[in-house]
Parts: sequence; structure tokens; C-alpha cells
Amino acid sequence: MTELLSRILVTWIELTVVGTVGGLVGTTLGGPPGFIVYLGTTLLSVGVLLYNVDQLVAARVDGTQRTERPGTPEDRSP
Repeated sequence: MTELLSRILVTWIELTVVGTVGGLVGTTLGGPPGFIVYLGTTLLSVGVLLYNVDQLVAARVDGTQRTERPGTPEDRSP
């Protein structure tokens, strides 16, 4: 549970930083360059979300594999 909460907090901070910096740079430039910065900010935000979801899934899969008993049922002796 703490892994999930910490990942949510990290994601929120990363998205806040990316959005704020992208918004400030895009507004400062204005016009077509500003629009390109806004598109880049959107793409980077999606990347941040996908990266953090991937980290959560990888941690979940690693945790699942550690709790499974090794070997197949045929390998285990009664």
C-alpha cells in the first residue's frame, strides 16, 4: 500500500512540474512555438503517467512471483 501511495505522490509531483514548466515556457514563447511546447508538454505528461504505471505493474508482478511456490505441482512431493 505504501508503494502505491508513494508512486501516486511522485506521479502527482512530476505532472505538476511538467505542466507548470510547459505552461510557463509555452506562454512565454506564444504563437506556433508555444503551441509546439504545449504539445510536447502533453506528450511528456503521457510519458510520465505510462512510466509510473509501468513501475507499479512491475512491482506487482515481482511481488506475485516472489509469493508463488517454486516448481509445478508435479515437482512437489506429497
